[in-house]
Amino acid sequence: MRTRWHPLEFFSSPFDPSLTYVSSSVPILRHPIVLASVRLLLAVYVLVTLLVSVVWAGVVSHDIDGYFSYFTHLTYIGLCSYFFASGVQTLVYARNNTYLLRTWPFAKTLQFLHVWLHSTVVTFPFVVTITFWVLLSSSSTFSSVFNTWNNISVHALNSAYALFEVLLTNAPPPPLIFMLADLVLLGGYLGVAYITYATQGFYSTCLVIYLTEARHCVRARQCPYKFGSTYSVSGKISSRHANPFATAYNFLDPRQQGSFLAAYIAGIAVGYIIIFGIVSGMMVIRRRIVNKDKYNNIEGEKEMSVRPSTCGSSESPKQDVERPKDGDRW
Repeated sequence: MRTRWHPLEFFSSPFDPSLTYVSSSVPILRHPIVLASVRLLLAVYVLVTLLVSVVWAGVVSHDIDGYFSYFTHLTYIGLCSYFFASGVQTLVYARNNTYLLRTWPFAKTLQFLHVWLHSTVVTFPFVVTITFWVLLSSSSTFSSVFNTWNNISVHALNSAYALFEVLLTNAPPPPLIFMLADLVLLGGYLGVAYITYATQGFYSTCLVIYLTEARHCVRARQCPYKFGSTYSVSGKISSRHANPFATAYNFLDPRQQGSFLAAYIAGIAVGYIIIFGIVSGMMVIRRRIVNKDKYNNIEGEKEMSVRPSTCGSSESPKQDVERPKDGDRW
């Protein structure tokens, strides 16, 4: 029987009756242990990337204070959390034919949070990737080995991870209610950007470029940053806020943008709605293709089971019985 997606399907009881969050229809990933292994490997790589970038920010570039102000890092942490959680759940399913999220105490709350996290994992990375490569990348993006590896990991592979969940698993499209919830998260991040400016002197966005060649940088409020520009300026230095060759973007500055600020914010919201719609459409198409293949296989098996063994005759064919040779017994 073909299953149909319902926009509030995660509210069903039991949760995930078709086990879509822990399964895949791709032949190489069809066995749950393989899917669990891939998810956990991705989780480990993302975690290593985060740890290396945190150590680099604290030891080399000395700008760890602003690390968690950047949307890139926050979404990458979300990817790490999701792949560890989904990997463990899939591993449990491979051993027990069910998974913990369906049976834990307070399961409804955890299920809601898991589906919400999944909605961000399949959408936010595309926001980061598009914003970075269209608006923020520069000649400094590949200026060193570390910059090259870091930018590819957090600004390119992040979308590859999201596409893995969108196209290669059986996970359903995110419920529409989470589009509104994710817009609230984006609105909350705008608040983080203004808090960052008030406490550290710059508007945080998707990017911090680390260049070890730079020695000093003045605080953002001490030099006229322009959109997409990079500065290394000698002058009064605050070691607490030193951010070597940090790239600053002031499109959130109401004093400079004026009425255009509302247009920028509205553009972010519209862009996210478009991305959410495209991702949901891709997942719906993928599910229909998978369900159609399953339906065709089932119908084919039924047809084979009722097909007569001979054409034009209702009598069953006579079977030739080999007679025993002399000396043999029946």
